[in-house]
Order: sequence, then structure tokens, then C-alpha cells
Amino acid sequence: MVHRIVVMQLRSPLIRGRHASFRDKLVEFIKEKQFSRVLLLCSTHSHERIDTQLRGDQFRFVATSAFLAMPSSEEMMARLRWVELEKRERRDDNYVTDGNPYLPGGGISKQFVLACQRENLPAIALIVFCSEG
Repeated sequence: MVHRIVVMQLRSPLIRGRHASFRDKLVEFIKEKQFSRVLLLCSTHSHERIDTQLRGDQFRFVATSAFLAMPSSEEMMARLRWVELEKRERRDDNYVTDGNPYLPGGGISKQFVLACQRENLPAIALIVFCSEG
């Protein structure tokens, strides 16, 4: 059995104004190469946690519906005991919007996961709460 894996690591910030272009090209590459699934490792600001996120495991996940529909995903989630990122409401001047997934400080992670959702790609983001530095 042959396993093929692609690993990418971004070690520097993206150029201002080029986030969407980079994200779109990355999603196109994933579609073109027919990735079976995508795992994104990212972080989010720990000072933005809500009460339920203060104790216990500091890892969360966000998955696309295509990932959750995969036959092995439910078993894997149960075995690993991963916790889904809690939903958050964003309030702007008495107007409530859906700000999910809420990943402040996560770079392009949120928009990447949403792009994978739009393109029906099986993707999951494993998120850790962390402090800067």
C-alpha cells in the first residue's frame, strides 16, 4: 500500500492584500491534485476563550460537512475525543451575525475552512488556544 502525503508549513505571514489569492490558489491545488482529505493545524488567541474553553483540553476542531460525512470520521472523532469548537455570536451595534468559526489570530484558517466548505472538500482544522510568543 502506498501512502502519499503533502505537508506544507507557513512560517511567515502572508503579504497584506494577498490572503484571498493565496487561499484560492491553495484550494484549487487541493482540488486539482484530488486530495482525499485536508488537515489544517492552527492556533487562535487564548485570551479570546469563553468560559467553557478555560478548563480541560485546549484543542478544538472545525470540520467541513464533507469531512464529517466520511465513513471513518465519526469513529475517529470518538476515539480521539476531539472537541468541536464552540459556536460564537458576533455582536455589532445590537446586530448579531454568525462569526463562526471564531478564530481570532488564526491567519487565513477561518477563510480556508470556509472555502473548503464551499468547494465540498473534506477538511478539518485542529486548533490550539495559545498566547502570542
